[in-house]
Amino acid sequence: MNKLKNYCTKNKQSFTRYFISKKKNNKLCHSVDYKNINILINFISLRGKILPRRISKLTNNKQHLINIALKRARTLSLLSFYKI
Repeated sequence: MNKLKNYCTKNKQSFTRYFISKKKNNKLCHSVDYKNINILINFISLRGKILPRRISKLTNNKQHLINIALKRARTLSLLSFYKI
């Protein structure tokens, strides 16, 4: 029983250390605006889809702002719906 308890606590510690040490690097330092097409192009896949958070490494708030800016740029025809 004692060995099992030590094993479980050891795994929990390594598990928490892994997630605490893993920090996200924000690629986005500029203000997000639908007119900054050069910045927005970096967050579109080859098929024209918006990249998810796990790939773009953005925070939830920044990802939300990018989504809104991309949709506005597409509706105003600043960006195409397909990446060429």
